[in-house]
Amino acid sequence: MNHHIRKFSFIGVIFVIVLAGSCHYYNLEQQLSSDHAEFINKVRYIITKKENRLFLELPDTEKDKFIQEFWKKRDPYPTTEENEFKIEYHNRIEQANELFISEGRPGWVTDRGRIYILFGPPMDRITYPQRAMGQCQETWYYGNFPVVFVDRRCTGKYELVT
Repeated sequence: MNHHIRKFSFIGVIFVIVLAGSCHYYNLEQQLSSDHAEFINKVRYIITKKENRLFLELPDTEKDKFIQEFWKKRDPYPTTEENEFKIEYHNRIEQANELFISEGRPGWVTDRGRIYILFGPPMDRITYPQRAMGQCQETWYYGNFPVVFVDRRCTGKYELVT
């Protein structure tokens, strides 16, 4: 019996530590300036957890330098003036907003928008109108790899299922 109490106490302590850490970063995120909050929001698909935590813990005076370094690390051709990766990433966000506007929120935050931003336009896209179960489906192909989205009620709101 005593063993079980210690086990549950240990689990409880771990839970409290994890919860406190999550609240800490949530609070830091809530305190960001609008520009810094927009940065964190827009790079959510490509920023690592470590980078995100580092950014949130930096003093405001260091955050702009972090952003410059963040994009610089991802520049495929650092000797050119333009950062091709950054340009392509932002272009895909704009394209996702145009392509997936029907979901009632910005297209870039939808499942289809996220996949579009990360992998680009699919090589092939097959749309299945209402199927037997009353749901619609889209399958995107990247080479031989299918990415399947389902709209369970055919309302235009697709969810990633693969």
